[in-house]
Amino acid sequence: MDSERIGLCSTCQHARIVKHPRGGKDYFRCGKHDEDPAYPKYPPLPVRVCEAYTQTQE
Repeated sequence: MDSERIGLCSTCQHARIVKHPRGGKDYFRCGKHDEDPAYPKYPPLPVRVCEAYTQTQE
């Protein structure tokens, strides 16, 4: 995963990777949007600042 191109979403627990239906580039959907519509459903990348950012637990 190219974290420079994606930004915070590459390691955020709210981010969901959505596969392009015709084999194009995958994109990121913000799961936080489901609880709070103030967060964009499909944020423009790279995301550099986000108050909802929560690093994934590995």
